[in-house]
Amino acid sequence: MKSETFIKEKNSFIIAIAAVSGGGKTEITKALVNQLPHAVALHFDGFALAGPSSIIQWIEKGADPHAWDITPIVEAVQRFKQNYAYIILDFPFSYLHQALASEIDLSFFIDTPLDIALARRIVRDFELLEDIHDDLRFYLEKGRGAYIHMLETARMDADKIIDGTLSKEETMQQIIEEVNRRIKDGSDSDR
Repeated sequence: MKSETFIKEKNSFIIAIAAVSGGGKTEITKALVNQLPHAVALHFDGFALAGPSSIIQWIEKGADPHAWDITPIVEAVQRFKQNYAYIILDFPFSYLHQALASEIDLSFFIDTPLDIALARRIVRDFELLEDIHDDLRFYLEKGRGAYIHMLETARMDADKIIDGTLSKEETMQQIIEEVNRRIKDGSDSDR
């Protein structure tokens, strides 16, 4: 399903895709770029960003998104706004980081059950059994808090929550239908 023709004053429709680690942000972002005309993706993990030295301490202190200097992402958005119809942000904070909040037209949170997200991370990131055990211990002792925090913040801040157990095709269909509806209605996010 291709998106409808895009016409908008600011030239780009900016979509944020948020989820916990292993929740499907990157896969869906890449698929959207291939599905939407004149689209480009910006991946949070693809930038060298200044941020907290310890994710666990950052979470324990309240996980303020503004502890991350996302200036390189903001600059990339500004560069691409005039040349692309769609900018897809693989971005964990939804509207929570004020440096990008006013640029985002529509934010989705892929609500992937934590067991599925954890299993995807292990399959994606680890090969050695010892490393898997270490990661699972870390997750149980401290890391799960980061996942729960995402569910309590970015999930609640998104415009639309997508069931993370859906297939990639079903997820894409829901996202594209909502984007088309917003463009047709002229009802960008009011943030």
